[in-house]
Amino acid sequence: MIFSGTHKQPLYAMTQAGIFDLFGEENIYGNIDDALDHAREVLGLPKEGRPKDFIPTVKRDMEAK
Repeated sequence: MIFSGTHKQPLYAMTQAGIFDLFGEENIYGNIDDALDHAREVLGLPKEGRPKDFIPTVKRDMEAK
């Protein structure tokens, strides 16, 4: 399972419930583009990356830009 756009409160609840550890940090993404690229990688398909007009909406995306 790959998560996308998980906000702070649900992410905290997932951590408290052990779901975060169950699925792994490598399967939790701040935006749909990164989540889809991870899914493509899992399926053996080439990554497409973020669109050129990508506008970060969460802090972790702003830092990764």
